[in-house]
Amino acid sequence: MEKQTQVPAVDPFIMMLLKKRYGVRLEKMLAALQGAANGKYAAEIGKELFVSDRTVEAWYCELMRLMECKTKTQLIAEALRKKLIN
Repeated sequence: MEKQTQVPAVDPFIMMLLKKRYGVRLEKMLAALQGAANGKYAAEIGKELFVSDRTVEAWYCELMRLMECKTKTQLIAEALRKKLIN
């Protein structure tokens, strides 16, 4: 049985601000980003989170726009630096 992607521990203040804007969906977005940081493909992450791989890719795009990143690699690096994922 595959290990489920866990929602990462995030600074409570940052999470509060982001949840206010994005709602519960943010937890899944960050879980998807954590999966990408762990080397998983969007299809694998989608199966774990019960969404399509296109939804996962859309979340990456939305997070890239929000964090002003040009690539997914840059997004993961910024998320690690800001402790949004571990």
